[in-house]
Amino acid sequence: MTTDFIFPDGFMNDFISYQEALEKTLAVPSYKKFLEITSPYQPIIVINNSADFPNNDKAQCHENCRLAEQEGKGKLVSGWYLMNEFMFSEYQSGCLRLVHHSNLLQEDGTLLNPTCDGNRTHQIFLRDDKRIFDFENQIGYNDRMVFGDSYMVGRDYIKAVPRNKVLFGADGEFDRDLMYEKFTVHQTREEVMAAMPQALTREQMERWIIFKSSATFYP
Repeated sequence: MTTDFIFPDGFMNDFISYQEALEKTLAVPSYKKFLEITSPYQPIIVINNSADFPNNDKAQCHENCRLAEQEGKGKLVSGWYLMNEFMFSEYQSGCLRLVHHSNLLQEDGTLLNPTCDGNRTHQIFLRDDKRIFDFENQIGYNDRMVFGDSYMVGRDYIKAVPRNKVLFGADGEFDRDLMYEKFTVHQTREEVMAAMPQALTREQMERWIIFKSSATFYP
C-alpha cells in the first residue's frame, strides 16, 4: 500500500466505516464466494499502527513483519488486503482487489499492521496460511481482481462478468480453481533481465514482468 486514497462520501476512515464496507463486500455474492474458497478464515478489520515500529516501509509489509517477529513483537501472518469502491473512490463498482500482505498476530489474538499505510487508519484483511511470502527466494503472490455483477453496468460491450481474473492482464479468464501466480521480487533491472527468457518481443517482455516479477525500482 503505497498511495493515499480518496474515501467515498460518508466514509469516516474509522472502524465503523471499515466494518460497514466489509458488510457491503460480503453482500456481493462473487466476492463472498471467492473469499470463502480462498481461505477458511473470515475477513476482519485490522488497525494500522506503523508509528510503534521502526521498520515500517510502505513497500515492505512482509519484511516489516518478519523483523518485528524477530524482535518478539508478534507473529507474522500472511493473507490478503481487500480494496474496493466501498472504501476507496478510485475503485470502480464491481471490482474487488486482493493484495498479498502480511500483518502481526498479537498475544491476545488480535492482528495489527506495522506497515505505513498512507491515510488509512484500518484495513480489511483475509488471513491465508496457504500463501506465505518466501523470504529465502524472495517470492510472493500476485494481486487478484474479483468482479461483481455491478461491473456490467454501463458496459454493454462486455458479454459476461469476468471471474477470478489476474489483475493487470491475463491470457484468459480463470475458472474458480484459484490459479494464484507467484512472482519474484527483483530489486534491479539487471536482475530482471537475467531472469527473463531471451528473444522476447517488447510486448512479451512487459507481460513477463507483469506475471513473474514485482519489478519495483527506486532511484
